[in-house]
Amino acid sequence: MFKAQLIITLVILSIIVAILSHGIIAAAFSLLAFSLLFYFVSTQKNDQPPHE
Repeated sequence: MFKAQLIITLVILSIIVAILSHGIIAAAFSLLAFSLLFYFVSTQKNDQPPHE
């Protein structure tokens, strides 16, 4: 679970930097945040069957 906490922390930091910065830097950090978020979601294992 340490990996999950690290990725979530990086996403939050990237979003904060994107909010506080302007222009191309904000675009780069928001892209980094969302790519980390999609990576985190894609690496999660869903072992539970869907609810009916």
